[in-house]
Amino acid sequence: MAVSSTLRTSTWPVRWHRGSNPGRSWSSPSTPSIQYIAKERNGWDSLPGVIAFGCSLGATHAVNLYLRFPYLFDGCLALSGIYTAKYGFGDYMDEVVYQNSPVDYMANFPTDHPYMDLYRSRKAVICCGQGAWEQPDTTRQLKQIFEQKGIPVWVDLWGYDVKHDWDWWYQQVVYYMPYILG
Repeated sequence: MAVSSTLRTSTWPVRWHRGSNPGRSWSSPSTPSIQYIAKERNGWDSLPGVIAFGCSLGATHAVNLYLRFPYLFDGCLALSGIYTAKYGFGDYMDEVVYQNSPVDYMANFPTDHPYMDLYRSRKAVICCGQGAWEQPDTTRQLKQIFEQKGIPVWVDLWGYDVKHDWDWWYQQVVYYMPYILG
């Protein structure tokens, strides 16, 4: 059964019917593939489950996938992402842009939504440095949104010496993975 064709349209504030959203296709082949590769093909069906993980633009995608499809992921680790579409689209907003802008859709996310129980039962970390090339503003915005909605995501800002680069991401992965996996 393909996950993308069975999404409950009543639980997300946008249309998910096949063919109704031209930007939707980016997720339809990848989300079922995650479960297939990790669980069916490799015979793996134990904890920690599937963890959405990424650095930089990968962090943006990891958070977006984790928040939009929490039933597919058992956790999230996102390092140095930008979590608003305004970075690339300015003030332009349509349905597709909105669906890919966690700061925007989470600010409007209803606190009685069924996904809230899933968010509250998983471990997620969003981390950003404050040094060269880092842009922590949207990380701070997500932290505020999560706190207001009672979503227990560990949002952590590292120091002003922590730059947007692999040497720091390696250290952060080592630091956070015991929490994510524990």
